[in-house]
Amino acid sequence: MRVIGSTGRPRATAEALLAELKGAHWPGLKLVLVAPAGNGGEISVMVSGAREPLLTRPAFGPAFGEEGRRSLGELVAEFRRRGAKGPYEAVLPPGRLGALSDQGPGLAARIEAVKNPADPAAWSAG
Repeated sequence: MRVIGSTGRPRATAEALLAELKGAHWPGLKLVLVAPAGNGGEISVMVSGAREPLLTRPAFGPAFGEEGRRSLGELVAEFRRRGAKGPYEAVLPPGRLGALSDQGPGLAARIEAVKNPADPAAWSAG
């Protein structure tokens, strides 16, 4: 799994993720919104189905204000528009995402194992 983006920088992280997916077969991708339990709204995004799984640093959601909410909504809308599967949600025990560089390949499998369908309306761009 490759970790991309910058913590707390929603717009830059969304742009980096979309750049990584240039040329991808979008209907084969899965979008998973990942948050540690009780974290106050910091959301990372995992994309599987690409050459290798991609995980963003925590950059989305209410913890990062209006830009964090808006960027996440726009990202979900873009994935849906291009035919990707999801969004799904995964909640991990606190600390699981803390040291992203030390997580290794097991983290992607763990996220896949605990993901559940998310309500797309909850993450709309509007």
